[in-house]
Amino acid sequence: MSIESNKAVVSAHFEKFNAGDLDGCVALIAEDVVNHSAIPEAQGRRGARGIVGKLRAAFPDMHLAVEDMIAEGDRVVCRLTVTGTHEGDLDFVKRPLPATGKRFRTSSVHMFRIAGGAIVERWVLRDDITMYRQLGVDILAGDG
Repeated sequence: MSIESNKAVVSAHFEKFNAGDLDGCVALIAEDVVNHSAIPEAQGRRGARGIVGKLRAAFPDMHLAVEDMIAEGDRVVCRLTVTGTHEGDLDFVKRPLPATGKRFRTSSVHMFRIAGGAIVERWVLRDDITMYRQLGVDILAGDG
């Protein structure tokens, strides 16, 4: 696939996430995707569906704005601004968090490997400390 085709896969993935289209979002992910930033139980398309579903339940208005997108070969790297309102419980295994009703704005960097028109690997660097602080949770003190 071309670099432009790979960028189009990633762009469509984020567009579907922002629209709340869970099926469309995960359809762009390979069945056996490796998410290097997720726990072993959250691997594959099924795991990705779980992660996206939990994020949308906790932050129904979550928006991923692509600020920069750079591609080379089969890799696509994006710098994002992530915003949302914490209206539902965040049901993550390692850090569950009851709804706070607060908004957050933070940044993240995502790197994807694309093959056959689908996301086959993913790496994510997030600024969780800033997000939790904006939600009123001091994770260093053991809250949340």
